[in-house]
Amino acid sequence: MTGFKQIEVVDMDTIDISNLNRQFLFTREDVGKHKSECAAKAIKRRFPALNIKHYVGNIKDGRFDSDFFKSFDLIYNALDNIDARKHVNRVCISLNRPLIDGGSTGYIGTTVSILKDKTPCYECIPKPTPKQFPVCTIRATPDKMIHCIVWAKYLLNALFGDQGEVNFLEDIREELSEVVKNGDYKALATKVFTKVFDEEIHSQLELRNKKQEYGKSELKEEEIKVIEMLRKKELQPLDSTVFNTNPEEIKYEDKEGNRKDTEIWDISLYVQLFYKSIESILTKYGDKVGHIEFDKDDEILLGFIIACSNLRAYNYNIAKETGFKIKEMAGNIIPAISSTNGIVAGMEVIEGLKILSGQTSKLKAVTFSSKNADRVITSSDITQEINKNCQICSNVKPLYKLTVDEETFKLQDLIEKVLKKDLSISSPTLECGGKIFFETGDDLDEDEIEEYEHKLPKLLKGDLNVGDKYNKIRVDDFLQDFTCDIELHYSKVVNKDENPQGYIFEIVVEGSQKQNPSKEEAKIVPEQDKSEPTYTCVDQNSDDVIIADPADICQKTAVKRKSDELEEIDHQAKRSKITI
Repeated sequence: MTGFKQIEVVDMDTIDISNLNRQFLFTREDVGKHKSECAAKAIKRRFPALNIKHYVGNIKDGRFDSDFFKSFDLIYNALDNIDARKHVNRVCISLNRPLIDGGSTGYIGTTVSILKDKTPCYECIPKPTPKQFPVCTIRATPDKMIHCIVWAKYLLNALFGDQGEVNFLEDIREELSEVVKNGDYKALATKVFTKVFDEEIHSQLELRNKKQEYGKSELKEEEIKVIEMLRKKELQPLDSTVFNTNPEEIKYEDKEGNRKDTEIWDISLYVQLFYKSIESILTKYGDKVGHIEFDKDDEILLGFIIACSNLRAYNYNIAKETGFKIKEMAGNIIPAISSTNGIVAGMEVIEGLKILSGQTSKLKAVTFSSKNADRVITSSDITQEINKNCQICSNVKPLYKLTVDEETFKLQDLIEKVLKKDLSISSPTLECGGKIFFETGDDLDEDEIEEYEHKLPKLLKGDLNVGDKYNKIRVDDFLQDFTCDIELHYSKVVNKDENPQGYIFEIVVEGSQKQNPSKEEAKIVPEQDKSEPTYTCVDQNSDDVIIADPADICQKTAVKRKSDELEEIDHQAKRSKITI
């Protein structure tokens, strides 16, 4: 509608029925198909002259390399997770490509333009720390459904996840690890059910009387707190023997075999789903058991979380929730609203037209808010908000300090936990003492890939001798143009109570000047250039929600957008002669 004739869309997800009321491109017939393909076909039907191409894949895949990003005049982010947004932000800063990042949370929508040296990048402003819950509450005294969901995710990890991950359900992991390895799903389901939904609840009922039995002076302060909280709860143990765990008819599914996740079920159906989920995990995942991570879009794993959360809620007399609601909470999801998404798309187009017409000084961080009858569009100037200490866009190279347990810390811990999780690095190359000891990339041959994969389970110190002579590791991600140094320190013991992740990671200095920063200007089409611009819209995991807190976008107080500015932009769009 505004003149873009070449569009490419990247998305790795398939369409779920819950997506249908949040956008304008998919229909019920599209459920189960790839989003990027269906979106491209729907747009092509409306605008036959449009040249649109789709890709099914993760935007962090190696095939979406620097040449891919360089081919676009504009890049639009429609991502629902911080890690992927950081990746695209870093690549665009590295290649000097204009990026427009947008998102919505319910009735609030935001959009912001990112241009190297002209505006703040996505990482210039710190993001809020995700809410955490006390371990004591999750383990022993839950009183909200979210506590039950967090517990269920820990149980999933303890049974089927990375055995090296720190988990407060370690006792359950150790007790049942052999049963998991044996692969007998009936035995495992029965033992887990009896352990967590029956025996532990009976133990807590017995604990209520401990205070009177032994006297307050003989108990630890933490024990007293737990007992006092337990005394206020109505605990309900569950005995699996009174339920039919292998029914002939699965009543929690409809005639088409779809789980009825919009309904709240009888407790017996959650017991059946629990048994069925464990059977499915052991029979369908095979070698992946022991390395499973929760994915809200994985129906088998989500079924396990739905069952465990509601069974746990029953134990503690907490109201049950639908599978649909549990999916939202487990995935930290705020449902998107189609009208908000449409307005955000419109705001993104306006900012894109400014870039294409060379009006970068007029770029704004724009927020739309609709609460009750009040609908407001506000904006703030972002061109002067660049963080000069930003580790991504201000040509600085940060220095970090990493303290690890020399007897347990492996190379794969460094890569997966520190580099990928903490630093959001996608394709790391690691060097110590002038020698590369690990690298990734499409240019590696099979022997090199095998050599580096063989190193992953090795101890960083005891096996690979990293840090023996030189304790500084150079980290490079060439696609992201991200470089940093990590000072490696070994310790006999890392306090896991204070550092549950199993290591201590901290920044030592904000950064030093990078060597030979790129001087290439961002590729911006001038007003008189009549060539057809292209843009890409990237999405990963799910577009059920596109989360972006307005506070993440700009720290300045927003002001109302002037109507004459909107008129000027509309006039500029017409003068630019961008047509379909």
